[in-house]
Amino acid sequence: APPMPGQPMPGQSMPVQSMPVQSLAPSPKRRLPVMWVAAIAALVLVVVGVVAFSGGDDGNDSGLTVRLTGPTELDIGEQGIWRVESPDAVSGTWSLTGPVQPDADALVWAPGNWFQGTWNVPAEVTLTLTVVDADGNTASGSISFTVG
Repeated sequence: APPMPGQPMPGQSMPVQSMPVQSLAPSPKRRLPVMWVAAIAALVLVVVGVVAFSGGDDGNDSGLTVRLTGPTELDIGEQGIWRVESPDAVSGTWSLTGPVQPDADALVWAPGNWFQGTWNVPAEVTLTLTVVDADGNTASGSISFTVG
C-alpha cells in the first residue's frame, strides 16, 4: 500500500524539523544591567577602599594630619607618584622600607611636594611621611605598595 501523505516510503527516513527551544537562562539583555550594576558597585568599593586606606592618618590632638594617596601596586620599571594632603604642615621627612633607598636630599618634604620613584626590583614597600606644623607638632601617614 502506498504511504499516507506526509509519511516516508518504506526504507526511507522521515525528515526532521528543528524547532527553536527557549532557554531557561536569563537573556543577555537582562544580565547586562545586573553586570553593569555589579561592576560599578565593585569600582565604587575599590575607590572608597583606596581613599579610606591609601594613606594612614596618624594625627594628634593639635589637628595636624597626613594623608598619602597613590598606587598600591606597580610593575617593575613603572614610575609611581604619591601625593600628600597635610594642610597645616610646614615641613617633613620621608622614610621608606624596602631594598631601594633614595638619597638623603630626596627625603626632605616641603608643602606642595610629592614623592615619586621607579623600582627595578620586586619589593614590598612602605612609604611614610612625618610632618611638622608651625608649633612643632608632628604627625605621620603611611602607604604600602608592592612592586612586581
